[in-house]
Amino acid sequence: MKRPLALLLLIIALAWLLKTESFSMSGASTTEGPVCDNGICETGEDYTHCPEDCTLPICGNNAVEKNEDCDGIDDSLCPELCSLDCKCPPGRSRNTTLLAYRYTYSYSAINPNEVTTINLGRPKVDFMGLSIVTGQKLLSSVFIIDSNVSAPTIKPNGTVHAYFNLKMENSSQEKYITYAEIFFRVPTTWTIENNIKNVELERAGVETWPAVQTQKLYQDLNYIYFSASSAKLGLFATVSPPPPPKPQPVCGNGIIEDGETAETCCADAGCLENKTCVSNQCKFVAVCGNNICELTEDITSCPADCSVAQFRGSSAPTIVLLVAALAGVAFFIYRKLPSFMPKKPITRSHATPERWS
Repeated sequence: MKRPLALLLLIIALAWLLKTESFSMSGASTTEGPVCDNGICETGEDYTHCPEDCTLPICGNNAVEKNEDCDGIDDSLCPELCSLDCKCPPGRSRNTTLLAYRYTYSYSAINPNEVTTINLGRPKVDFMGLSIVTGQKLLSSVFIIDSNVSAPTIKPNGTVHAYFNLKMENSSQEKYITYAEIFFRVPTTWTIENNIKNVELERAGVETWPAVQTQKLYQDLNYIYFSASSAKLGLFATVSPPPPPKPQPVCGNGIIEDGETAETCCADAGCLENKTCVSNQCKFVAVCGNNICELTEDITSCPADCSVAQFRGSSAPTIVLLVAALAGVAFFIYRKLPSFMPKKPITRSHATPERWS
């Protein structure tokens, strides 16, 4: 009795082991790769190895497909910069530090002389809205708004916060826009950190960024809000323009301005004593007839000044000394005069001697 029971237990154990091994082998065999022709372009499949599931990307169909960065108007990764081979230029992808996104607004019809408004309020996006008026009715109009696009090659002259691009899918419709009002904002913290005093909207031109007429609307703790009038759509930048150059002093306007001195502009600042401003230079100018024999005068060019000056300045002391010398000589001669003159005989009266009396 014990042997049949032991045999039965052995059979059960062997059966269990065989089942487990079968399960293990079955599990290993179920691991499969991508299945071609199942309608799914799976990992490891491409157009070369499985064209039934994976279609070849078509560059130029305005739709980004596999291995394409951009394609025609579908260029949200690098707006206006998509190359003919559907690639974005190296280093020219959008600024990911700010919210970069493409927004589209479609209208079945836009009536002429009516205001059509697009409202967009997104965090970290400068562009807020657009109001347009057209001169004629437009059908099937699509507006494309790209926020925070990358900087172009030619940049505005100033401090830029962000760029955004406004365009219509059918660019030929843009010529019928007679009026466009653009609403935008900049963060208050940006103006404080960069010491911003003025903000304006500028539109990209061929080689320059002309300013669009901009006015400040209001501000709160987070943003400063503006509006700008533009007759055209295009690439725009929120810019703080550089301060205007300091006006330079105008020499000869009769006003002593900053930086003007006798050396730089004697026409306004004048000259120091004894000099006259001639052709904006301080020079000594002789004045004949002022009884001063000046540096550029002599007895030939100005005898009125230099003859008197020579007499008074150089001859007078010599004459005085000469007269004094002559007087001294005369006095000396006068004192010595008796010794030089012949002596006269002295006539004496003889007294009668007393003995003769």
